[in-house]
Amino acid sequence: DAVVALGWPPTESGVGGVLCFVGAEDLDVVAVRRDIAGRLPDYMVPRQLRLMPELPLNVNGKFDRPQLRRILEAER
Repeated sequence: DAVVALGWPPTESGVGGVLCFVGAEDLDVVAVRRDIAGRLPDYMVPRQLRLMPELPLNVNGKFDRPQLRRILEAER
């Protein structure tokens, strides 16, 4: 499974937290967050894990972070 972490939401001083997009259709999100919380400081634990069948790629074959941000902006 592929994962892309983004700082989200944007704030005047930077970002309010972390949000992760996960390239998977089925995942126990609660268990994953609990596992992450046991390993990382609170500020690094994703506030949300979003499942997507496939993560978008740019023309270079890398994860398209701007496209993921546009998805989030469209939901604001």
